[in-house]
Amino acid sequence: MISSALPERFQRRNSPFYPLENWDRDLGGTLGKHWLRDVPTRLADMDVQGIDLSVLFPTVGLLIGQAREPELAIALCRAYNDCAHAVCSESTRLRAVAMVQLHDIPKEADESLIPTVAAMIGEDVLLYASNYPYWDMDYPDSAKELRERTDLSERVKRKILGENARRVYRLE
Repeated sequence: MISSALPERFQRRNSPFYPLENWDRDLGGTLGKHWLRDVPTRLADMDVQGIDLSVLFPTVGLLIGQAREPELAIALCRAYNDCAHAVCSESTRLRAVAMVQLHDIPKEADESLIPTVAAMIGEDVLLYASNYPYWDMDYPDSAKELRERTDLSERVKRKILGENARRVYRLE
């Protein structure tokens, strides 16, 4: 499904495009369904389970950092986001987590990314994340740098660094 959404020069590549994980999500085809491609079946199953809203998550896509070619990473993110948008356009009960590649982001983009995203999707949906405490983490001061930014209000910083997570996980 995603290969047809990639630029032509990447379409001829053999998938998988990402390193593989170990989950067999349709149990070798025995479930007889593919929820991403079959929105009415997904919605019917959600009705049976009493689920009002489903968030589509790019599980394998989270390995995008393993794609060593920045142009391929950008194309994969764009293709996934286009496919997820098409699926979510079929029902207001579906939302998707977008994929963003992190190769070679220009400093100018990094400086404006958070305020722009907060303005576009809302400051109440942004959560802070890092690779801490993994040994190969290369960004140990990210929370400190976020706190010291001058292009975000103190309210937005508080929400991103903890208040939103406390609300989402009902830790209040």
